[in-house]
Amino acid sequence: MRRVLVSLLLVGWMLLHASCALAADRARALAIVEEAIKAQGGADKLARLATARRVVKGKFFLGQGEATFTDESQYGLPGRMRQDVAVIDQRILFVVNRDRGWRVVGGKVEEIGKVRLEEFQESLHALNLTTLLPLRSDKQLELDVAGTTEVEGKKAPTIKVSSKGHEDVFLAFDPMTKLLVKMSRKGRSAGLPGLKETLFADYKDFDGLKLPAREIELLNGKKVSEVTSVNYLFPPRVEERAFAKP
Repeated sequence: MRRVLVSLLLVGWMLLHASCALAADRARALAIVEEAIKAQGGADKLARLATARRVVKGKFFLGQGEATFTDESQYGLPGRMRQDVAVIDQRILFVVNRDRGWRVVGGKVEEIGKVRLEEFQESLHALNLTTLLPLRSDKQLELDVAGTTEVEGKKAPTIKVSSKGHEDVFLAFDPMTKLLVKMSRKGRSAGLPGLKETLFADYKDFDGLKLPAREIELLNGKKVSEVTSVNYLFPPRVEERAFAKP
């Protein structure tokens, strides 16, 4: 009986110690997040990103060549997006409304397949995390400090965000400005698994909110796209019809 009691006390102590350690890790991660929220303009301004409209210009890097593109997107985060992409002589509209998705090519509306829809859902999940506010409000997210990441010659403090049903997302912050400089996660591109990374740079003021004017996307360490021009609009509310079937 004594041995059983000692074992139970030991297990209880170990569980309490682990719980305290997890709470401490979360607190350290949240401290990094709070500094980033303040650096970008504060929670009130960041909240507008959930329903933002974004217009970007940039380049896709395809094999040995490259192609310019424009992308007009509207968001209803965490799970909705309308994206109008024009590249070379083709225009494609993507609409994702949580567990449904469509694309329009040449005037023809098609359901997005399961694999591609899951890719969009993972991308939207990661994008939602980069708006920072869910990190402090969503109790289903597990936050941990993940050391530092080398970004542009600097050791950027990094946090790991875990969520049931999603791949872990790593967010790295500039040690001086406190701004988000890198996001990385495992994902898929055209159905193939790989390491997806986004670098954020050239932060500029957009109506009192500091946001990156330059973004570089990498797949397995290879640059696949670069945003060279960006503009944001912040409508007061989301337009539900934007995420309906086209």
